[in-house]
Amino acid sequence: MLIDGLIQNLDLFTDRLTVTKFNDFVINIGQIVSPRSKAQKNIDHFTSFEILDHIIKGTAPRGITAFGAVFTLHQRITAPLLSIFSVLIGYAVMVTAPFSRFGLWRTVFTAVFYLIILKFLEGLCLDYVRRAEGTVWVMYLPLFFGFLSAYSIILSRDRPWAKSQEAVQ
Repeated sequence: MLIDGLIQNLDLFTDRLTVTKFNDFVINIGQIVSPRSKAQKNIDHFTSFEILDHIIKGTAPRGITAFGAVFTLHQRITAPLLSIFSVLIGYAVMVTAPFSRFGLWRTVFTAVFYLIILKFLEGLCLDYVRRAEGTVWVMYLPLFFGFLSAYSIILSRDRPWAKSQEAVQ
């Protein structure tokens, strides 16, 4: 691994110098040591469309089980959505916080507590799905929890049912 450097390539035919600056640069020396051995693709090296194509065809990429392909595809769907719900929970807690002259430490602690529970639930669900192969739907439970948490935090503070009764009286 090279850090903070510069690569210069001189093409002798065109007399052109190509300069590449980098912060971090990793070189795979495995191909230099044994060039005949082909590097096997990891599931992380496939795009989601390639994985989906393998699943539709009923095959799995070489060296990967069919469940591993389905698990990876669903994890690529749930991970970004979970980050959205994490932001929504933090936003809901901060927006519904009452004013306090002592600061926001209680509110921040509440938001962090909700996020810890969300990440803990995500870890439990991922471990369960890895052990029980037919339960990929369990990966979506943390999303459901995140949605319900954000929605209930906002509703508990806003209380639209109380406002409608006050308007009638």
